[in-house]
Parts: sequence; structure tokens; C-alpha cells
Amino acid sequence: MITNNQAEYEAILKGLQLLHEVKAEAIEVFGDSQLIINQLIGLYECKEDTLRGYYDECQRLLKEFPHVSFQHVPRAQNQEANRLAQSASGYRVFQEVLSSETSNND
Repeated sequence: MITNNQAEYEAILKGLQLLHEVKAEAIEVFGDSQLIINQLIGLYECKEDTLRGYYDECQRLLKEFPHVSFQHVPRAQNQEANRLAQSASGYRVFQEVLSSETSNND
């Protein structure tokens, strides 16, 4: 199982990969994890080993875009970002499978 922070990084990473493929020049990154946003803009250092790989790959891809902006959106106001992060991580799929199996066993 992965952490919320790993799911956030995975969602951002997948978005950056897609934007890189379509050769986007100006991007806006919205996220509901203040920790992740602040790490990516350099306010916080990424010290956790489990996040470092995500952080490094995001930084590598971010250098490919001429214009990048970041926006922190509080989790309570950003249900869509949470859903996307869960989908990107496989968490939502796992939860749906568990729910389906539980219903079938009744």
C-alpha cells in the first residue's frame, strides 16, 4: 500500500509525463498536498527516501517546461484532485475491488 504523499507524487508525475508527450510549454500544477507543492517549489527539502524518487523524476520533467506554476488547493476544496491521485495510485481501483468482493460474499 502506498501513502497519500506517494499517491500525490504519482498523480503529478503522470500528469507531467502526459504534458511532456504533447509538448506543452506552459503548465499549472494544482495539488492538495502542501508538503508536495512546497517540496517541488523548493520551500521544503524532500528528505523521505520513499518520496525521493518521485521528487527527482518530477524535477527532471519540470525542467522540460519553459513556464511552470504551482497552486496549492486545500483538500476540502479539491475533491477532483483527490480522486485523480487515488486513481493514479491504484488505490481507488483496489478499494472498488474490495467493495465488490465484500458485496459478493454477502
